[in-house]
Parts: sequence; C-alpha cells; structure tokens
Amino acid sequence: LIGAGMFGGMAFRFRQAVFTGGASMSATNHIEQFSDSDALDAVLSGTTLVFKHSTQCPVSFAAHSQVRAFSERHDHIPVTQVNVIEQRAVSNAVANTLGVIHQSPQVIWVEDGEVRGWLNHHQIREETLEELTGASRSYSESSLSSGQQE
Repeated sequence: LIGAGMFGGMAFRFRQAVFTGGASMSATNHIEQFSDSDALDAVLSGTTLVFKHSTQCPVSFAAHSQVRAFSERHDHIPVTQVNVIEQRAVSNAVANTLGVIHQSPQVIWVEDGEVRGWLNHHQIREETLEELTGASRSYSESSLSSGQQE
C-alpha cells in the first residue's frame, strides 16, 4: 500500500485501487481499497484524478511526490492511485474504460465520468496538476496534453 517502505506509513489523501478478489471496499488513513471491478467503475464514473504509478521507475517516484504534494494542498480533489506493475489488470481496465493510451507515470483527470485531460512522465508537476483539475486560478488549456505521445 501507499507509504510502505518509501513513505514510512504516512497518511495520504489517495484512494488506491487494489483488486483482491473480494467484494468489499474499505478506507484507512484516506486510502480506499477497491476489491472488484464494480468499485473501479463507480470511481471512474465520478470525479477523480487517476495516478498510474510504477513502483520501479525513478520518473514515477518523482511524479508520486508531486501528486502527493498536490493532494495535500487540494484535499477536496479525490486521487486514485493504481500501481501499474502490481495491478496490471486494473491499469489495463483503466486504460480501456477511459480510452487513454497507457503511460506511466500518468495522471488522468476524470470529471463526472468523462476524461478532461491527462499528463505523462515529466509533465506531472504540482502546478500542471492544478491547471489540469482547475484547482488553480490560472487554468491553461495550452499546457495540458491532448493525447499526443511524448
């Protein structure tokens, strides 16, 4: 889970999508664990910032700290984390459901069940996350990815 090892068990405002085969959903320290695809569908039909994270990539590690900082400043915006290596099926389901080609690290802004934009790799910074989600006063369409590959 988030915080194990690298982050020492600190409480984060992430919802981590974890499929364990059961049918329950639980929340601990702002971390929700989803145990079936219906739970994932429910999250993706609402409003959330999906963070696709590779636990073995230094670029993703840097993006994780940017997403964490964003989440701490904007705790009213839900963030759902998917660890793409450990949760490949979930990661693939996110890509298929949202129609966004897989990258990692990647953040996808979903608002009212619709993809509004995404950022990949080094584009993921606290200020670009604010622009993407509209959390800042200076929302700029020009700095957002519109689906082009890097």
